[in-house]
Amino acid sequence: PEALELLRLMIPDGGPAGEDMDDWICAAAIKACGKASAWIQALGLLGMAVETSIDVSKFVYSAAIYACGNGKVWQKALDLLRVAEDSDLHVNDSMYSAALGALNKVGNWIK
Repeated sequence: PEALELLRLMIPDGGPAGEDMDDWICAAAIKACGKASAWIQALGLLGMAVETSIDVSKFVYSAAIYACGNGKVWQKALDLLRVAEDSDLHVNDSMYSAALGALNKVGNWIK
């Protein structure tokens, strides 16, 4: 998606994110990937954020869970929710809603 190209422009020489790169920008790019059902790219961005100096917030995780839901990979969405729950993040309603949305997209409510 175009959001990935814009994000790459913000990362000098393909290296770690610069000062202009923050969790809101990362969350927006991940959300854009989610809207395009590009969950693999979304998880790549999440991985990049975790590896750099970006303070990965609940907004970034929520966007990644949403992206997995749109990609119909509910297992990955639940895995991310568990990671967020096990971290210092304060899991919020939007994260649970995104995870439930992932289950709903594949009709997996009962499991």
